[in-house]
Amino acid sequence: MPGARVTVQKPPSGIRSGTPSYARGHWLTTDVLEINTLELPKLPEEPDNSKLWSWMKFLDAKEEGEMQALVEGNPRIGKAVGVLKELSGDERTRLLAEAREKAWKDEQGRLQYSFEQGILKGVKQGVKQGIKQGIVKGIEQGIVKGIKQGVEQGIVKGIEQERWDIIQRMRTSGFNTFQIMDATGLTEQ
Repeated sequence: MPGARVTVQKPPSGIRSGTPSYARGHWLTTDVLEINTLELPKLPEEPDNSKLWSWMKFLDAKEEGEMQALVEGNPRIGKAVGVLKELSGDERTRLLAEAREKAWKDEQGRLQYSFEQGILKGVKQGVKQGIKQGIVKGIEQGIVKGIKQGVEQGIVKGIEQERWDIIQRMRTSGFNTFQIMDATGLTEQ
């Protein structure tokens, strides 16, 4: 697809970031470059007599017997098997390949660990922030409720105090208990 973008970690050696084909972490493809994705798990078991099927089967082979059967139908696969045996027979090359694979697996483990730690840290920060916001909201609601209750209680106590003041003034003015009860609507308590 001309003009498609393919994201890469860093440009391969020999490609500078300033060249037109590589910009800001993306390869800009042209009609000169073709990228094919081969999905080995979807490879049909029955051959379709194509070279592509043979190569995919070779890449997916688990045993040497499978490779030998493919060599008979495609001599180029035979050459690839020879190179593969040569590389795997060379102790130094095999150790380098194992070291690369181990380094890749270690990096994947580090990335997974970092991802999991990031999730945990995010959850902890979220809980901490939620608690903080909950406390602030709770305090705000508590203050509003406390003020409302305080005002209500103040009004009740103020009314009660006013009644006692009226009763005291009436007694001072010479009213007896029955007259005070009749005038205020209170009972004798």
